[in-house]
Amino acid sequence: MVSVYHDGAEASSFAYDASVHTDTLEQDLSAELGRDNVVPHPQQKDRQPLRTALSAIRINLDQRMREWRGSAKVVEQSLRQLVAAEQARSEALSDLQRIEAEVAHSGGVVTQALAAFDEDEDIRDIDPLFERSQQALDELESAAGELSIAQEWCRSAAKQYAEALRREQVLRLYIQSPSRLS
Repeated sequence: MVSVYHDGAEASSFAYDASVHTDTLEQDLSAELGRDNVVPHPQQKDRQPLRTALSAIRINLDQRMREWRGSAKVVEQSLRQLVAAEQARSEALSDLQRIEAEVAHSGGVVTQALAAFDEDEDIRDIDPLFERSQQALDELESAAGELSIAQEWCRSAAKQYAEALRREQVLRLYIQSPSRLS
């Protein structure tokens, strides 16, 4: 009988055996998968701690990579939220400015109409001016509410982005720490 070590070397060769001369890659693969009862070479025992250490390093690097990717995704998503919130705030501010101009104009028209109001004129002529001014004030109130909501969304998104950046920095320091290299 011939015993074959992990590296393909023979322990004893009393007779020629064709299976000993098979491809060592197949033997190595079979041994790794535990499908073959190949007798380990004496030096193989010395390699076991190295394999264990390399496996631990690989697992550690995989974990770090997953943590890093996750952190990068959170930062990216919070940045997108911040950009969208700032766009909404900018649009609400533009609407408010436009409506403010409308309120000022309609208020000025009412002021002029009141200054020119004569006792002989009918009140019906001035009513549409008051209605338009009130409509502009209602739009101003609505625009101010929308701006307030957009402002709070923007504030919240900015805080989330800052927190994501802070956590990413902490993770970067944690990943780079020497105690994690084992």
